Amino acid sequence: MSDSEGSAVSVNSAHSEHDESVTDVVEYPVMDDGAISSDSTGETSDILTEATVSVAEGEADDRIDDLVEEVIEVAAVLEAEGAKPNEANLNEWMAHRPIPLLLAQFGIPSGVGMFIQMIYAVCDMIIVGQTGGGSAAISGIGLFYPIEAIQAGVGIGLGSYTSSAISQALGAKDLKKAQRVIGNVILLSLAIGIAFPLALFFIMPQFLEFTGGNDETMKHALPYSRILLPMTFFQTLIMIGNDILRGDGKPLWAMVATISSALINVSVDLILIPGFGLGTTGCAIATVCGTVIPSCCIIIFYTFRRGPGLKFSKEGFIPDPKVLVAIATVGSALLVQQVGVSITTFTSNAIFKQILPEDRVTDYIAAFQAAIRTMMLCMVPLMGIGIGGLPIYGFSLGRRLWRRLAHTYLLAIGLGILVATVAWAALMAFPRVYMLVYTTDQDTVDAAVVTVRRVFAGFFTLGFIMPTQTMFLVMFPPFGLLCTLSRSLLIVLPVLLVLGLVTRDVHYMLCAQPVADLTTAVIAFVLLLIVVTKLVSLARKDHAEKIKAGCETTFDSPLASGPLSLNASVNVSIQSSQADLEVVANE
Repeated sequence: MSDSEGSAVSVNSAHSEHDESVTDVVEYPVMDDGAISSDSTGETSDILTEATVSVAEGEADDRIDDLVEEVIEVAAVLEAEGAKPNEANLNEWMAHRPIPLLLAQFGIPSGVGMFIQMIYAVCDMIIVGQTGGGSAAISGIGLFYPIEAIQAGVGIGLGSYTSSAISQALGAKDLKKAQRVIGNVILLSLAIGIAFPLALFFIMPQFLEFTGGNDETMKHALPYSRILLPMTFFQTLIMIGNDILRGDGKPLWAMVATISSALINVSVDLILIPGFGLGTTGCAIATVCGTVIPSCCIIIFYTFRRGPGLKFSKEGFIPDPKVLVAIATVGSALLVQQVGVSITTFTSNAIFKQILPEDRVTDYIAAFQAAIRTMMLCMVPLMGIGIGGLPIYGFSLGRRLWRRLAHTYLLAIGLGILVATVAWAALMAFPRVYMLVYTTDQDTVDAAVVTVRRVFAGFFTLGFIMPTQTMFLVMFPPFGLLCTLSRSLLIVLPVLLVLGLVTRDVHYMLCAQPVADLTTAVIAFVLLLIVVTKLVSLARKDHAEKIKAGCETTFDSPLASGPLSLNASVNVSIQSSQADLEVVANE
C-alpha cells in the first residue's frame, strides 16, 4: 500500500495440515487518523472496502468462499469495535443506485423547488396586476427584468458549477477540494453582489426610461428596482445555497429551502400589496424576505454542522486561482444565458418603444413580460432534468464511470423531449386562457396572445437543447457556453434587430426566438457528435489501462445480505508457477 493510504490491519491463517504452505494475508486499509476505511450510506453498514488475498501455492478456487466468510467475520468484529466512517466515501451510493432513481432523487426536488420559485414569481405579477396597479405595474416590473435576469444568471451560473464540482470532488474522495469550491464561490458571489449594484444604482432612472418607461410605468419601476438592486448578493446566495445542498446529496433539503422561500414571499406579498396597498414596493420587500431568510439558514447549517460531511472551513475561503478559473468557465455559460435574456428583453422593450404607437407600448411590454415568465415556468421541468443530471455527470466523471454517464444523458434526453413537446402544444393551443390570469385588460391580453404564439413556436426544441447543454457544462464547458450563447445572444439578437428595425413589424420581430431555437438545436447536435467521439475514446483508453493492470477476471460475490450488507465483486489472478491469484473484494 502507498504511504497515502496509511497502514493496514493484517490477518494471517493456515488452514490444514495438507495446506500448511498456503498463507492468506487479508489486508484492511487504515486511514491516516487510525480509523478503518469504511462507508456509511444510510442504513447500510459497509465496513470493508478492500481485501487483498495473496496465495503463495496451491489451488485457489476452493478457498474463495472460506476467505470471503473470514473477511465478513473480521469486518464484523471491526464494526463492533466502532470503526469510524470515512468522510471521503459518504457519497459512494451514487456509484451503485439505479440511474432513473438517482435522476428522480436529484431532479424532482430541484424541479419542484424551481417550479415553486417560478410560481411565486408569477404570483408576484398576478397579485400586482390584479390588485396593485394593473398593466402599468406589470410593465414596470418588466422594465427592471433585464437587471433581474442578470442577478438570476449570476446565481444560476455559480450554483450550477458548485453542484457539479462538489459532486465531482466527493466522487474523487477529495473533501478539501469541495470545501475550496464552496468558499471561492461564495467569495466571488459577494464581490459581484457589491460591485454590480454600485455600478447601476445611480443610473437606474435613465436605464428604465430608455427601455420604454413613461410617467405611468416609472412610478412602479423605480421603487421596485431601488429595493431589489442592492440585494443582489442574497438573490444569488439562495441559488448557490440550494446547489450546495444538491451537490452534497441533499436535494430534499434544497427543495425545502426553495419552498420556504416561496411561502415567505407570497405571504408577505398578500400582506403588503392588497392589505397595505404598497404595490410594486411591497412586491420587492416580499422578494427580499423570501431570499434572505432561507439563505441565512443554509449558511448557519454549513458553518456549525457536526459530524462527518461537507462543511465550511477557513481554508476553503482562501482564493484559489484554479477554482476561480473553473468557476468562470463553467458558471459563465448559464450566466451568459441570463445575460442574453437580459439583453433580449432590454432590446425588445426599446424596439417596442420605437415601432409601436405610444398607447400600445405599455401593453406589449406587459405582454412580453407575461410571456417570458410563462416560458420560464414551462422550462422548469427541463431545468429540473438538467440540474438533476449535474451531480450524476460530475460523480461519474470523477469516478470514470463512462457507461453510467451515457445512460444518464440518454434518459435525460428522452424525458426532456417528452416534457417540451407537451408544454409546447399547451402553450400554442390556449394562450388566452392563462394570460387572463395576469390581467383582465383586453388590449394587453390580445397583445399577449400574439406574443406567445410567436415566441413559443420553437419551444419543443428545448427538450433536446437543455439536457445536452447541461451535459456539456460538466464534460466540455466551451461547448455548453457556445450552445447557450447561440440561443440567447449570438443568433437571437441580430435576428431581433433585423426583423424589428428593418421590417418595423412587431409580428415579424417576435419570430426571432424560434429562429434562434431551431438553429441552436442543429448546432447542439453537431457538437454532440464530437463529444460522443471523445467520450468513446476516453472509455476505450480506461478499459485498456485496466486490462494492462491485470484486472481481467471479474465475478460477483453474493454478499448482499448479512450484518454488513456487502455487495462486492471479486477479482482473481493466480500467483504461482503457472499463474497469479489475487482476490479483491470491492464494495
